[in-house]
Amino acid sequence: MNSHYVPHLIYSVAITSISIHLLSRRKEIETQRSRLSAQISILESLRQRLRSSDSISDSEVERSMKLARAHGDGSREEDTQIEWKEIFSRVKQDDRHGMNEWDKKDLEKRTSVVLLVG
Repeated sequence: MNSHYVPHLIYSVAITSISIHLLSRRKEIETQRSRLSAQISILESLRQRLRSSDSISDSEVERSMKLARAHGDGSREEDTQIEWKEIFSRVKQDDRHGMNEWDKKDLEKRTSVVLLVG
């Protein structure tokens, strides 16, 4: 009699696991988007100031660039401890800072445009 409930129990655990995984991925993506939009905002404001007639010191430009880089890198080094979720998830966690290769290339291109304008 108890064996009739086993498939339902397995299905409910699987559905719960998938939904928790999707929720965590959605939160990671939202965090990454907000980080990248903040970085783009910093660089665009710097570009506008460089294009305008306002004089900007080199230290101020360097400070803005450091702020943009710190935002993109997560501004802190994470611990290299592996959680049990990473062991079973099969998702490669090499890029712990939230930016993939295409985002890094796009950021470098925007940074070079900002530097060329100045």
